[in-house]
Amino acid sequence: MEQNTPYLNIQNTLIHYNWLREQSPCCRYPSPYQQLYDAAISGDTKAKPLNVEINGDKLTITWDEQPIYKSIYDIPSILNKIYSSGKKEISEKNYWDKETLENIPIPQYVIENGYIHDDTWLDKLDDLGFILLKDTDPETIRSFFGKISLLNQHYFGNTFDLDEKDENENKKDHRQTGEKGGCALPPHNDLTFWGDHKLLQFFYCEKSSPIGGDSILVDGFQVGEKIRQAFPEYFQSLTTTTVEFCLEDPKHQYRFKHPSTIIECDYTGQISNIRFSKRNCRPYFMPSEEASVFYEAYNTFFRYLKDTSNQFTYHLEPNDCLIFQNFRLLHGRTAFDLAHGGRKLHSGYYDWKYFEGRLNYLKEY
Repeated sequence: MEQNTPYLNIQNTLIHYNWLREQSPCCRYPSPYQQLYDAAISGDTKAKPLNVEINGDKLTITWDEQPIYKSIYDIPSILNKIYSSGKKEISEKNYWDKETLENIPIPQYVIENGYIHDDTWLDKLDDLGFILLKDTDPETIRSFFGKISLLNQHYFGNTFDLDEKDENENKKDHRQTGEKGGCALPPHNDLTFWGDHKLLQFFYCEKSSPIGGDSILVDGFQVGEKIRQAFPEYFQSLTTTTVEFCLEDPKHQYRFKHPSTIIECDYTGQISNIRFSKRNCRPYFMPSEEASVFYEAYNTFFRYLKDTSNQFTYHLEPNDCLIFQNFRLLHGRTAFDLAHGGRKLHSGYYDWKYFEGRLNYLKEY
C-alpha cells in the first residue's frame, strides 16, 4: 500500500512516513516518554515501510529496519495531531483590571489534609494569575506546593521576611519599612535582575497592619494590551528596546545584571512575559529619536501600573496567603504606619515551569 512513495494517504491527508516513524507510540521510554528511534544511526534519511495495514481506527506499519519493527497507531489521534500542528495556540485567559474583577469572584481556597479539594485552583491560577489561600500556615503551604515544585534559592534566599523594623535602624532595603512605617511601593516584578524570573511567588501574612499595608496586584498582560491598542508605537518600543535590570550589593561584592525588553511576546504575538522594576531598570544609551519614543512608552507603562483602575487591592489578614505569577502580575503595597501596629509577611518563589507542566499533563489526560 503506497510503499513506493514517501507519503501515506489517510482520509485524503498525505502523511510523510518519516513523520509517522518519529511518532511511533511504541518506540519510546515508558517514562519520561522520550524518543528511542534514531534514523541517524543507519544514515538512511527515509523511513521505509514493508507493510501498511488499516483496520478501522488502527494503522499498523511494519518498517524495513534491522531488526524489523512494527508500529501501531490510533488514526483519530494521528489526524488530531496533524490538524492542530502549526496552529497558533491562543491561550484563553482572563486579563483583568479593577472593574473586571468586580464581576469575577476572587478565587479563594483552603488546604485540608494536605490537599486543595477544589480542582479548579490550578486553572484559576493560570487564568487570572493569582489565587488566595485562607486559614493556612507556612508549613502547610510548603508541604502542598512541594508536591509540585521545590522552593527556589535566589538572592533573597529560599524565603524572606517583609516586616517592620526598629525605628532606629538604618533602613535601606525598599522591601522593608520607612522611619514611621512602610512607605508605599509601586507595582513591580521581583528578581528582574536575576534572569529567569518566571516564578510563582507567595506572600504569607503572619501579622497584619490594621490600617494600610494593603497588597496591590496589577495584571501586566492587561496593561500591555491596553498600551498595544492605545499606543502601538509605544508597544513596539517596549517589546523591542533592550534595557538592563541590575542590583548592586557592595557588602557581598555582587552586581547582578540582566538585559531584556520590558514586554516579551511569544510566537503567536501574545504577551508572555513582563519584566519591570523602576528601581532596578537602567536603560542603555540610545539615539535621541529612539530615546524620545522609549521614554514616552516607559513612563506611560509605569503610569498605567500606578493607575488605581488597573489595580487589585487586598488587605491580607493573618494566615492568608496570596499566590501569584511574578512574570505576569506586578505587586506593590499601600503605605502603613507603625504607630497603628506592625505588619509581617513571609515570601518565597517556586519555578512556574513545574506548574505549567502539571497543567499540560492534566489537559492531555
